[in-house]
Amino acid sequence: MPINTNTRPAPTVYPLSNERKMAEAFLANAWKIGNVLIGLLPLDLMMVDYSYQRPTKSRVQKIAADFNPNKCGFLLVSYREADGKFAIIDGGNRFEAAKLIGLPSLPCQILTDLSIEEEALVFAAQNDNRTRLDANDLLKAQVCAGNESAVGFWNLCNEFGIRLCNKGAAVNTLACIHRARKLYKENVDALRWVFSMIGRANWNTVQKGYSIYTITALFSLYRADAVEEIESKLVPIMLKVAPAVLLAKAEAIFFGRSRVEAMTALMGCIVDGTAPLLIAEA
Repeated sequence: MPINTNTRPAPTVYPLSNERKMAEAFLANAWKIGNVLIGLLPLDLMMVDYSYQRPTKSRVQKIAADFNPNKCGFLLVSYREADGKFAIIDGGNRFEAAKLIGLPSLPCQILTDLSIEEEALVFAAQNDNRTRLDANDLLKAQVCAGNESAVGFWNLCNEFGIRLCNKGAAVNTLACIHRARKLYKENVDALRWVFSMIGRANWNTVQKGYSIYTITALFSLYRADAVEEIESKLVPIMLKVAPAVLLAKAEAIFFGRSRVEAMTALMGCIVDGTAPLLIAEA
């Protein structure tokens, strides 16, 4: 008798445990939108498979403290019939945060009929299919949402006519948005002074005037009680020497230090009165 090579093996039949009965009830009641299943799943029926998942991050505590259901989005899960569980492919940190604050359930997109290997492939592809927000996009979104710090930083840049971008060294353009925002939160008055110094020295009209090296170095020198003295030492040098040239001299004089450290050290020497000879010799 000929063998039928097209015969497929019979599907595995798993015993109906209470957990599996509950899981399949939620699966049966999930909303189907095209080929996508959406459901509000109880956390008790969800799990994280650390054979391919990354460990839970320390920021879970922060996510829990600031948890907002409107920002949570859908977790991506895979239904495992054998276990009666939904394995989390994307959303492990949100899952752990939700457990911390006692939420009973989370909205999920549900995949079915995947092997563990296929789940791992989907997990690995998550970052490939995403475009992460860059610093400028994030700032604009936070300004639109009314974030106080973002709005304040945005207005300060507009006050000085500074254009914002994510990379490059164009004239009157600030690319180190993330760093500048941290400095803004640390001391608004100091950053305002930094921008005014760059304008007074006409560095806003040349490339790299708003570089991370320049901004960080000037910021570190700010002292509210000695502004005039600092300006009297720095501005004449800054008017004569372009930022890129001063940075090159700083790297030559303070060889081996980072660019930020070298620029900060040289500007400190200028304020102390020990730098003119160094600059001439470099």
